[in-house]
Amino acid sequence: MPQAILIYDTRCAYCRAYASFIKALDIRKKLHFTGIHTEEARRLLNAQFGKRQRFALHLFEKDTVSTGKDAVQGCFRNLKIPSLKLYALYPAIARAVSYSAGHGMPKISGTEKTTAATKALLQKIFKP
Repeated sequence: MPQAILIYDTRCAYCRAYASFIKALDIRKKLHFTGIHTEEARRLLNAQFGKRQRFALHLFEKDTVSTGKDAVQGCFRNLKIPSLKLYALYPAIARAVSYSAGHGMPKISGTEKTTAATKALLQKIFKP
């Protein structure tokens, strides 16, 4: 059963490639993947960030939401495999992708506690 949700931009070639790479490593199905343009993602992002939503990868876990490089590290942590420092490439690639898509400078990484509204949605998604 998934323990975290990775939200990624299905229209971004880098994001799709990263999600495919992580899916291939996720043999125990610890992560649930959803596109940023889905209803499920929209509800989670609105509950957590409201109007301050970010153009980045987002990893929703029970008590935290990680963005960007921190989300990449969180995926490796959930899969219990060494990150091989691949997360270090994220800031440069994210900036390039963000600028080329016309989004300007993204907030590259960060982790914060989940809001009460986010926790309620996660409980519905992860209920046994």
